[in-house]
Amino acid sequence: MRRRDVHASCRRVCGDDRPGSAPLQDDSILTHRKQKTLNMNKVISLISAAFVLSATCLTMSAAIPDGYYSALEGKKQSALKAAAKSAAASHTRVSYGDDTWDAFRQTDVRTVNGQKVWWDMYSDNNVSVSGGHGGMNIEHSVPNSWWGKAKNDAYCDLFHLNPSDKEANNRKANYPLGIVATVKWTNGVTTVGSPASGACGGASWVFEPADEY
Repeated sequence: MRRRDVHASCRRVCGDDRPGSAPLQDDSILTHRKQKTLNMNKVISLISAAFVLSATCLTMSAAIPDGYYSALEGKKQSALKAAAKSAAASHTRVSYGDDTWDAFRQTDVRTVNGQKVWWDMYSDNNVSVSGGHGGMNIEHSVPNSWWGKAKNDAYCDLFHLNPSDKEANNRKANYPLGIVATVKWTNGVTTVGSPASGACGGASWVFEPADEY
């Protein structure tokens, strides 16, 4: 049998006898493919619906309750302060110390080279969460001494507490934030020194965190 005859025989078996014709397909194969297409479309529709529902629920759970800030509108000075305190009165107080570190496990942990470490904004140290928190402090971004060192709710407020390298925390003391002009101490992330003349309200010393923060 010559080569072109072989090709012709294949066309007759697999399709019609016209060059370039498609193979014959029986109704069962076509029906099966249509069913697979319909099933895939259903799966895609279900996934899309689930995604939209999840996004909606997340948005709803993160939304500020209706009227939460209504009592603050139009107020200023002491009246605004009192209204803000009243709005936040139902908060949950997390005790300072071990409970703070437990909370940090949810708020201030990141993964570096596959290992969970405390998110220290004041040094390049990567202290493993599983190994504890040796050499670290609970840092007040608003220094506690600024309000008389009172151990009130502000003292343990997670919104301004961070895990910090102990030396960096001690070096920055209770200095205000500022741009350092003359460096006194730095670890490459946190810098302490004097600001430009007349800057930072006339403070003698300031601390400057890394630019990303």
